[in-house]
Amino acid sequence: MSNENDFEDTVRRIMREELAALRDDVLKSVRKEVYAVADRKSFVVAGGWLTTQELTEYAGISRSTIQRLLRDKESGFPAASKLAGMSRFQRSEIDAWLRSNQGK
Repeated sequence: MSNENDFEDTVRRIMREELAALRDDVLKSVRKEVYAVADRKSFVVAGGWLTTQELTEYAGISRSTIQRLLRDKESGFPAASKLAGMSRFQRSEIDAWLRSNQGK
C-alpha cells in the first residue's frame, strides 16, 4: 500500500511540475505575441502610416474619393498596406502623390 501511495504521490508531483512548466511556456508565448503586437502598433504610429480616416483628414479628401483613386490604376494613388490588421497608407507616399498631383 505504501509503494502505491508513493507512486501516486510521485505521479502527482511530476504532473504538477509538468503543468507548471507548460503554464510558464504558454505565458511566455502569450507575452511575446502581445509585445510583438504592441511593437507593430507603435511602428504604425511612429512610422508615418495613416488609417483611411486619418488620410481623409490629412489630405482633405473624402473616403469615396480615396476609394475611387484606388480603383483607378492610372491615378498613381498609393495602395494601402495591411498593418496591425488594418489598412494603412504610408504618409511619405501620400505626400509624394499630393506633390505630383498639386494643381490637377
